[in-house]
Amino acid sequence: MRLQNQSNAVVISVFSILILSVAAWMTHIIHCLMYAKYLLLIAGAFIAPVGVIHGVSVWFGAGW
Repeated sequence: MRLQNQSNAVVISVFSILILSVAAWMTHIIHCLMYAKYLLLIAGAFIAPVGVIHGVSVWFGAGW
């Protein structure tokens, strides 16, 4: 029974990280389009961690 609870926690954690990463990446795309930052848009579109980090930084008010 204990093993089942741990595997559910792992699935929920992975799913949460995936959803947050996609949301941050979408924030990056929308922000770059709104402020005409096309080079950053291209970099974040092809290199996903750049877009995710930029999206999270926009959430906290530190956009590039």
